[in-house]
Amino acid sequence: MFSHVVRANSETLIYTSGLTGQGDAEAQVRSIFRSLHGLLATPSSDFRHLAKATYYVTDEGTAAKLAEVRKELYNPARPPAASKAYVAGVGAEGKAVTIDMIAVTRH
Repeated sequence: MFSHVVRANSETLIYTSGLTGQGDAEAQVRSIFRSLHGLLATPSSDFRHLAKATYYVTDEGTAAKLAEVRKELYNPARPPAASKAYVAGVGAEGKAVTIDMIAVTRH
């Protein structure tokens, strides 16, 4: 689930990078989104205000779990623009996915 174009009218951008999680592929994805939820709450944002996502995954199984979880969390009428790259590793032993996000604050 992604959008080809996102327009965001906000004075404040929020950048996150290198988010990883613990456990198997699904647990890693869910852990990342729990962390992201917490990071967005402090500057008054949420999943509805995500503008751009970049997903780095190591295999098809992880990509499938990522797709499942995104369907649960994103508003289908307003998902972020997104890119997905398959990589040999994400910079940490035992990790199968990392995510970078750009969000805006709520007005």
